[in-house]
Amino acid sequence: MQLRDYQQRCVDANLEAMERGVKATLNGLFTGAGKTVIFVSLADRIAGKTLIICPMRELVWQAHEKVRQLTDEFADLEMADYSADGAWSKIIVASKQTLLSKRGGEPRYKKFDALQLVIVDEAHSMCSGPVVEMLRYFQDGGAMVAGFTATPFRMDGKAMMR
Repeated sequence: MQLRDYQQRCVDANLEAMERGVKATLNGLFTGAGKTVIFVSLADRIAGKTLIICPMRELVWQAHEKVRQLTDEFADLEMADYSADGAWSKIIVASKQTLLSKRGGEPRYKKFDALQLVIVDEAHSMCSGPVVEMLRYFQDGGAMVAGFTATPFRMDGKAMMR
């Protein structure tokens, strides 16, 4: 698939940020800009593993399908009873609720390590304490976190980049 110019610039800017060792980016794009296409294209361009976190089931399925359409590969899935081991796919799509849920006493997100990139869909809705703790866990493991949203601000007035 040929990306639009602004989509390609967004992918390139995130790749450049990764090369510079940036820990997090926030990508604010208007509704209908193709955020899912952009972040799947970004995940496809890197050599390492990517975890895509979505706030709701419908967006998990949308991202999962977009991975198949754009890369001809299947993403691994971590949602409800689906449990990804991350061994057979370089892209894992997960729901926020599932990652934060506990299995065996530990949050499910802790089973994912050695990630190069963590993509946060609808980033404006993912600023709770437990989500921030999860994202810091991934950053501490060496992953860059790239947030995508059409609404790059929080209703409580706090900065999203924190």
